[in-house]
Amino acid sequence: MKNVRFAAVLSLLTGCSLINSLDSVKPQLDADAGSGGKGKGSGGKGAGGTDGGNGGAGAAGKAGGGTSAGGASSGGMGGEPPDASENGGVAGKGTGGRGTGGGTVDTDGGDGGPRFTPGGPGGAIVVYDTAGKKLHVLDPKNGHALSSEASVRVLAIANDPITDNWYIFQQPGAVTAPVVLQVRQLNTTSGAWRILGKPVTVPSPTLPSVGVLNKRLAYLSVPDAAGSDPTIAALTVLDTSKPDAVTVNTKNKDIGVTGQRVALLTIPDGAAVGGSGTIAIQSPCAPDCDVGLLRLLINSTTVSLPDSTPTNVGKVNSQGGSIGFAVDYQARLDVLVMPPVTNPSAVTSCNASVPTGVLGHAAEYGVSTHAVQVGPFDFDMANLRVNSAAFDSCHKIAFGTSLLGDTAIWSIPMVTGKPEKLCKDGGGAMFFEAYTHGLIRVPISGDRIEAYDIDDKVATDPKLTNRTMSLPAGFATSGVLAVRQPLSGCI
Repeated sequence: MKNVRFAAVLSLLTGCSLINSLDSVKPQLDADAGSGGKGKGSGGKGAGGTDGGNGGAGAAGKAGGGTSAGGASSGGMGGEPPDASENGGVAGKGTGGRGTGGGTVDTDGGDGGPRFTPGGPGGAIVVYDTAGKKLHVLDPKNGHALSSEASVRVLAIANDPITDNWYIFQQPGAVTAPVVLQVRQLNTTSGAWRILGKPVTVPSPTLPSVGVLNKRLAYLSVPDAAGSDPTIAALTVLDTSKPDAVTVNTKNKDIGVTGQRVALLTIPDGAAVGGSGTIAIQSPCAPDCDVGLLRLLINSTTVSLPDSTPTNVGKVNSQGGSIGFAVDYQARLDVLVMPPVTNPSAVTSCNASVPTGVLGHAAEYGVSTHAVQVGPFDFDMANLRVNSAAFDSCHKIAFGTSLLGDTAIWSIPMVTGKPEKLCKDGGGAMFFEAYTHGLIRVPISGDRIEAYDIDDKVATDPKLTNRTMSLPAGFATSGVLAVRQPLSGCI
C-alpha cells in the first residue's frame, strides 16, 4: 500500500487524478501486527488500561485465542502506553483480545486475534487533551472519541500523507526535559494505534506545527544553550526513511538571519527525498515590522538555505501584528492571510453586516521566488492580528481568524468574489479537514474544538455553518493537534 500512496503523490505532482479516490482503498494488513498488545498478568491492571479484566494467571501462553496476559482494557490502551513507567506495568505478550472501552496500542503484536490494519476510509483528529492529560483520536464528523489514552505532555503532532504515519512529540519530564518522538500507525475507524520502533530523543519544537517532507521532518526547534543565539529558534531535520528507527539528520541548524521565526511551511517532493520549505521571519521593527520568506531546500544529503536574506512580502504592526500562514498543496504555493498594518477604526467588536472600511488581504506565493502568484484578494478586517490560517486546496478558499476587537472567521475565495465574515470569539489554531470538507478551529476562550461545514456551491461566495461536536467530557486543548492529510489535500 505504501508504494501505491507514493505513486499517487507522484501522479499528483505531474497533474494526474489518481489521488482523489485513493484514500478509499484500505491499506494492506500488517503481517507482524497482532492484537494481543502488552500487559500485566494475574488479572491485574493492563499496562495502559484501567482494568486488567480477563488477565490469566501468570505468563501468557502462545497457543489459543483465549484471554490475554494483560486482559482487555476497559478505559484506555490494551497495550503499552507512551510512558509505561508512569503506569507501573511490566510488559508481557498477550494472545487475546483488545481493549473494549478505549483505544489500543499494538507495540509488537500478539500471537492471536485479528491483525492490525493501518489507515481506513475516514479522517481523524489526533489531539492532546491538556485537562485530562490524554491523547484522543476524534472522529471529525462529530468530535466523539474513537480512542483515548493517558499521555505525558505532547508538544506537537503531524501526519505524513505519503506513508500515513503519525509523529507525536512528547515531553515525559519537566518543561526543560528532553523531548522524544514516537512514530505510530492509526486505524481511523477504530482509533487503534500501532507503535513503530522505540521513542527517539530529538530537539524540542518551538511551535506545535511540524513540516512533513518525503522521508524527512523539518521544524523550528529550541536551540542549544551554547549556540550563537539561544533565544532564536533554529532548524531541525529528522530522517524518517526508517520510521521504526528515526534519526536526527540536522540538529538546531543556525538559520543565519535576524528576526523572529514565526512559521515553517513545507511541501514534499513526490519523486525524491525531501522537498522545499519556507521559513517566515518577522524582523525587529518600529512602528512596522517587515515579514520575509526564506527558502529551505532539503534532499537526501543536504539541508540548505540558498538565500542570504529573506524576501519581504509585507509588513505588520509592531504592536501585536501577525500573519496567518498555510499551504496550497495542489498548486504547491505558500498562502498568506495578512491583516492591515494600521487600524484607524474604532471597532471593538465584530459586526459582519457593517463594513469597517479597513482591509486585510490573502495571496499565494511561489516557493522559489516568493513572488505573488494568486491574488491578492481583499477582505474586511479591522484587526491587526491574524492568529491562524488554513487553506482548502481543492476549492481554493483561504481561512483566517483573529484575536481581540473585530473577532471573526474569514472565508476568502482565491478568485474575485465575496469573502464571508463570520463573527466568533477570538481564535487560535485552524485546520482544513478534507475528509469531511470542514474547518477545525480552537478558539481562545474555552479551549474547545469547533468545527464548521464549508459550503462552496457558489465558488465566489463560500459560507461556513456550525457543526455540532460531541467532545469528551472535560476536554480542553491548547491547539496541539493534527488532522489526517489525504495525499492531494482533496477527497
